[in-house]
Amino acid sequence: MRVVHSGGDHLLVLNDAEAGSVAEACALMVLAVKSDGRLSMPPVMNRVLCDLFEGLRVASPALPGFGQDV
Repeated sequence: MRVVHSGGDHLLVLNDAEAGSVAEACALMVLAVKSDGRLSMPPVMNRVLCDLFEGLRVASPALPGFGQDV
């Protein structure tokens, strides 16, 4: 993984395995919050995680245990 910072922008460069792990982590965090009413997440954070998951799952290999409905 490489991270480049420039002004207010941040660029992440991930290989396929890293992208798959980050996508899976995003999905797990969102699902954990949705499955337990005691947990909450700011709407902006939820949107960022969902967008990141969507963006990474297209380019990374299929994640075991995760289908299109996640």
